[in-house]
Amino acid sequence: MFKNFLSTFFLLGIVLALPQKKKILSENLVCPNNWVRYRDSCYYFETTKMRFDLAEVRCLEKGSTLFVPDSMEEWLAVLGRSPLDFWTWIGLQRQDDDKQPRWTTPGGMNVTEIDWLVKPKTSELNGWNSFAKCVGYFHSSFFSYAFFYYCGINFNSICERNATLLAAIWDEGDRGF
Repeated sequence: MFKNFLSTFFLLGIVLALPQKKKILSENLVCPNNWVRYRDSCYYFETTKMRFDLAEVRCLEKGSTLFVPDSMEEWLAVLGRSPLDFWTWIGLQRQDDDKQPRWTTPGGMNVTEIDWLVKPKTSELNGWNSFAKCVGYFHSSFFSYAFFYYCGINFNSICERNATLLAAIWDEGDRGF
């Protein structure tokens, strides 16, 4: 019995000595300054108005992408914080060869579920044409909607990045500033 105890104790010591993967707890995730956290992502609400392509570049410079929600819950929570009575670029567009709008990064929710201005929810009825290929979101306290606009219009934008990835690669002790 004592021999079994020593064997178990020895094995436990080896297991504890092995490098452990850092467990990332959702409640311990921290977003950078001026970013807002929702679940496992961080969001930056860019109030400098710019074209769609420049908004994409600005997000990339921040290590993020334009906002692409994966659920209606995320859609409502994040866009509910967008500036009132202004338009905001989101990561959704439709090119000439596409049959439906596409998110700029994979994993986005079904585009038929978002609150388009015009029902039925077809791209053409919601402004899409050879000039208007990017989706902007208008937020007001009375009525909010998505609609296609010319990509060269200056709108606010929302950047999104995954906080769990940040926590996995960000060493709090090695800030370098």
